[in-house]
Amino acid sequence: MSVRICGTLVPAECQLTHPGMIQQAKVMHPSEMEPLFWHVEDALHEGNQDRARGIFVILLYAAKFNPELVQKGLQPGHRSRLQELSYELFSSSVPKSYTPIKMRPSLSPRTIPFKKEEELQKYLSSHPEILADALGEEVRINGVEVEVGPEYRCDIVAEGKQVYAIELKIGQANHAVVSQCNKYCYYLKRKLRYNHYKPVQGVVIGNGFDEWSINELRREGIWCYAVKSVGDVIKLERIG
Repeated sequence: MSVRICGTLVPAECQLTHPGMIQQAKVMHPSEMEPLFWHVEDALHEGNQDRARGIFVILLYAAKFNPELVQKGLQPGHRSRLQELSYELFSSSVPKSYTPIKMRPSLSPRTIPFKKEEELQKYLSSHPEILADALGEEVRINGVEVEVGPEYRCDIVAEGKQVYAIELKIGQANHAVVSQCNKYCYYLKRKLRYNHYKPVQGVVIGNGFDEWSINELRREGIWCYAVKSVGDVIKLERIG
């Protein structure tokens, strides 16, 4: 039977009765929590499940025997992630809360005043108010063509209360954009960590989407917008 510790469901196999680990938990400092959290994420990213489990158990001891450590040392986003990590590491299934979706019709490319993605990128990066209006908050542009790994560059990275990884498609966005955006988000999540933690939100801005992509982007929690030209005014229309 599983038990709940600091809001995290702990599997039955984690008895948490080792005297040495209990004593260690009682003398740990809150500053140790976030590095441990990211060591778990890094081990998972590298496919080292055993190492991830071992480090996660240290966090569980801290949560049970010195709960103030978790409250002071981990931000809300980290603490909510602990539940998912528990399932990923100790369960064969990971519960995910998907918003029920309906199949959406494809959105064909429209006539817009941009011939290349670079032109759209330059326009949006120099008009952050257009992004702000679409995203629902004031944002600043952190960079364009931002390196997100050895083989990938994110078209625009913007920041408000969240960090936005924005991929641009001047033509029809297809299934490849889903994995692209997921890679960007995961890289930024791991890079912008420790004292700079903010949620990372994937965004795809395109001039048309096929039906499959609209639904998969929604399943993955990635926001998608169509470029809309009204006279001389450019707007971003949320779809899906």
